[in-house]
Amino acid sequence: MKERFLRGILWIGMFSFTSTVSSAGVNNENPVGWDQRLRVEAATDVNPDPNIVEVYLTAQETEVEVLPGVMTTVWAYNGQVPGPRIEANVGDTLNL
Repeated sequence: MKERFLRGILWIGMFSFTSTVSSAGVNNENPVGWDQRLRVEAATDVNPDPNIVEVYLTAQETEVEVLPGVMTTVWAYNGQVPGPRIEANVGDTLNL
């Protein structure tokens, strides 16, 4: 149940973000800023058990610079878009 809920939130967030971007006057072959790799910080696992991954996520509005000099209000997890990377192995228990 939690997994379906989290997937739904993820899809809503991704759809909301992509639906606000206009394609008018955009060079789709070489978009601005796409020549750089996307850095996604890893979430901090707060549980010492190696088979349990426990991270805290806070969803909130924040301002990000989508294009140089253009600040945009977005929903973010822990203040970043996309949210932090959650690393787990097959069989691990995830507590979010």
